Amino acid sequence: MHFGAVGDGTTNDRAAVLAAMAAAFDNGLPLDGSDALYGVSDDIVATGKTRPYVRQLRLKNIAPSNDSQVLYFLNCEQVRIDSVYIHTGDAVDVGDRESRSGLRIEGGSGHRIRNVEATGQGKGMYVFLWRCSDWVAENIWVHDGLFSDSSRHSGDSRILVEDDVVEGIRINDCSNWTLENPVVHDLLGNATYYTASGFVPGDYSASEVKPFPNMRTRGISGGGNDGGSIINPRITNVDQGIDFSGSGGQWGNKVLNIFGGHTLNCASVGLKYGGQPQDVKVVGHTAENCGMFGFLIGGSTGLYKAHNCALYDCTALNPGYNDIHTDAGDVGPNYIQNAHTGFLVFAPVDAGIEGVTLDGCRAIDRQGFNFAGDDMYDPANPGAPTTWPGPGATSGTLQFPWTGYSGHYQATLYVDEGSTGQGTATAVSRTVTLTSGSTKVSWSGKLPARVTRPFVSRPAQMQYGYMAHNEAGTALAFNQNTRRPLTLNDNCESVGHIVARQFGFHRDVCHIGATGTQPINARAAARVTWTREVEDTMEMHSLTADNERIRPKRPGVYRVRGVVNFASDATGFRQLIIRKAGDAVAKRVFSAVDGEMTSCPFDLDVEFTQGDVAADGYIDITAYQTSGGALNINEDRWMKIERLRAL
Repeated sequence: MHFGAVGDGTTNDRAAVLAAMAAAFDNGLPLDGSDALYGVSDDIVATGKTRPYVRQLRLKNIAPSNDSQVLYFLNCEQVRIDSVYIHTGDAVDVGDRESRSGLRIEGGSGHRIRNVEATGQGKGMYVFLWRCSDWVAENIWVHDGLFSDSSRHSGDSRILVEDDVVEGIRINDCSNWTLENPVVHDLLGNATYYTASGFVPGDYSASEVKPFPNMRTRGISGGGNDGGSIINPRITNVDQGIDFSGSGGQWGNKVLNIFGGHTLNCASVGLKYGGQPQDVKVVGHTAENCGMFGFLIGGSTGLYKAHNCALYDCTALNPGYNDIHTDAGDVGPNYIQNAHTGFLVFAPVDAGIEGVTLDGCRAIDRQGFNFAGDDMYDPANPGAPTTWPGPGATSGTLQFPWTGYSGHYQATLYVDEGSTGQGTATAVSRTVTLTSGSTKVSWSGKLPARVTRPFVSRPAQMQYGYMAHNEAGTALAFNQNTRRPLTLNDNCESVGHIVARQFGFHRDVCHIGATGTQPINARAAARVTWTREVEDTMEMHSLTADNERIRPKRPGVYRVRGVVNFASDATGFRQLIIRKAGDAVAKRVFSAVDGEMTSCPFDLDVEFTQGDVAADGYIDITAYQTSGGALNINEDRWMKIERLRAL
């Protein structure tokens, strides 16, 4: 205000904001605009500053243009932001995804950013960090955006908005950064797409098209990053919740990890790594109500491949919630049309994926749902206790709008025969009609009594818990026969649909034991024999030929563990040598135990290169003992080798 600003959000205060910024940054002072809202007609730019500090500032773009940057830090060092509000303006059709942003920080290092709020209309990026290193941002909130775009699909003019046009938070070509507690929700527009229920296989022109307002928007996105962490992201009502699929100058993302968080009500995908992800992981994330896929990992080519991707303890709930068509069902004779999937792995070619692991993950298709949280209420008396309509009712009002897709659902309505709610609940079936975005619900037939526990069921929308496929092929490329490196560990769950092991997920594991004792002469090393197979998914072991050896089939890092037990004898020591292609990689020595067997465990990691595999490399164990005479190793010996990751 000291520099002449009005602060009413409509007057052009740009000159005053620039003057105040120069005075603050050039003198090492914080820029503080208090709670006033300053209208600006063009970019607010700070270039080449060191330790610029914004304590509090609220800006609104009152003259939006296609390349607007509402607040822009260019090649500044150690930017500090404590509280910023950005409104991108009121023009829904202005801008594009690449050129326009609200808060933009480009270049520099050591930035500390917190409490950023961004909203407004138009296309572009609400918050954009580019070519920055060693930064931390927390509590960025992007919400309630609205756009209109005139583009149409070249093959079908009914498909409005051909590609993504809005991004909540975009991070490109950054290194060593952390994004904590970001929230993005309700980025909407005028996009349309094919429905799943009205899709005609092989005939797009005859397929139904309808609006999907949250399509063509991304919550958090980016490419070219090396060394980043996102902690507890909360993304709701966008197209792709979290999408790191390249688009940076370096293409792909490396060592980009996501911990916790929730993506909810996404038009297509909850969480996506595409292009060329390298050494990335997701831990404890939930993707709920995503139209096509909960989680997606996409490779590119054999040169630019997805490499060492891992999902741990993640949950996919209810893909297919919004009746959107998914193109994963278009290719090949082995797919079911509209194959909504909890976890999808894909590549244009077979070599585009190397090392994907899903461990402790769950894919759950909600076959039904209660109206808990959407209880009926009386609009004329909203403060009254919530209750469902009584006898004779054919419709009612929900407290919150319905968020599923419109249609008729089979329902089991539990009705209470007692006036006080203490009677016997009786199940009565009715066909329930629901409309997305509406608070009205209706059902066929009159209710015989007051409803206490309404439960609606529907046909499963998700065909596969886990699926992998090759985009270019007409048949499945990722499967046991091709031995592609997709690992679906045994502690993953799939509820309500198919666990798609036949679509390529498997484990490289060989677990072997013995059916009898084996004598080991004193001071004479002997290879340990294995005559029993517990599990051998990749045919690494043979019971009939050279059963002492395990031969890995693919390069990678393998965990080798087990135990060999020597019969009781108190004299000397016992020794195991773990060998790779005849060369010792580890030695374990144990003192003899008096009065009981001597147990000799081992646990180590061994690397196998492509050359090792091509040369028929193997793992075996030699046993040695100094008791003075022959000594048996017991039949309860075992060894397990399991591929942990690619090299």
